Amino acid sequence: MEIGWRFEPAHRGHGYAFEAARASLDHVWATTDTDHIVAITVPANAPSWRLMERLGMRRVAGGDFDHPFVPPDSPLHRHILYRIDRSGVAETGW
Repeated sequence: MEIGWRFEPAHRGHGYAFEAARASLDHVWATTDTDHIVAITVPANAPSWRLMERLGMRRVAGGDFDHPFVPPDSPLHRHILYRIDRSGVAETGW
């Protein structure tokens, strides 16, 4: 299962992504038996990977990959993978 977010520039930096992502994670943990959730972004998107870390997600060692639908010469070609396990929820304090 994957979680993601996308906001117009005028709506970034207000905490909406964190609030929505946290509610989504809570919902998944409460209503499914999935054992983990992943998220992806590009290395240059520091706000997204910092948000993933605030949510308790951790970068997957060896999980970086080249997106098959993005041209190789694009700065969006390389992606990084984050993951949170159901057991890691306690680490976030919620």
